[in-house]
Amino acid sequence: MSQSDWKDYGYQMTVSLFGHTVENTTMSTKEALMIQFAVTNTNGTLNVMNPEVIYLSQGMTKAHLAKQEDGADVTLTAAETSGDRLMVEGTFQADLVFTEVMKRKKDPENVLNIAGTFKADIGPVR
Repeated sequence: MSQSDWKDYGYQMTVSLFGHTVENTTMSTKEALMIQFAVTNTNGTLNVMNPEVIYLSQGMTKAHLAKQEDGADVTLTAAETSGDRLMVEGTFQADLVFTEVMKRKKDPENVLNIAGTFKADIGPVR
């Protein structure tokens, strides 16, 4: 993962994972994958809220995306803080719809089904 961050608000944390499908594109937004969510820990149970999965197939203006209301799913198998670092591990699944972000125009005929796992050790927001 690169350009990932997290923020602890006490009652919940927000997590943003930003990775690339190809190693030599680490400074580009093209072909990047973003997984964003909030998480609470209630009596040892990790609760993921408001998951969003975005594949920046053509950069920041044209992307495939899905939010919670679109069926995006993120499941955490582990989340642990150590000092100012957060380690998260889990799975994600979504049917990503191609969207012209600035126009908020979706193309329901252009859908990518995506699923995978993640494991990231993330430093603090700077």
